[in-house]
Amino acid sequence: MLEQSLELLRHDPNLARPLRLALGGAPLAKPPGHRGGPETDMLRLDLDSATAQAILALVEQAAAQGAKTSGTQGRGLGGFVEAWRECGEFVGQQ
Repeated sequence: MLEQSLELLRHDPNLARPLRLALGGAPLAKPPGHRGGPETDMLRLDLDSATAQAILALVEQAAAQGAKTSGTQGRGLGGFVEAWRECGEFVGQQ
C-alpha cells in the first residue's frame, strides 16, 4: 500500500518522504500466524498528525476523482481511504 500511495504523492516530495523512509527500512517481525510474502511485510511509518491528515486528504481526493495506481487498476482506491483514515486516527491519538 505504501508503494501505491507513493504513486499518488509523486508531486509532493514532503508527503512522500516518510513513506520512502519506511520502505527503505527493515520489515517488522510478523506476528504468529501471519501469512504472506514480502508484499505483506509491515513497516514502521513515522508520521505526525498533520502529515497523516494531508496524505488522507490527497487519497480521498484521488479516490473521489476515480484515480487508480498501477496496482489498483481493477479495484480503485477504496481500501486506501479507509487505511489512511485509520492511520490518521491512530497518529492523532499519540
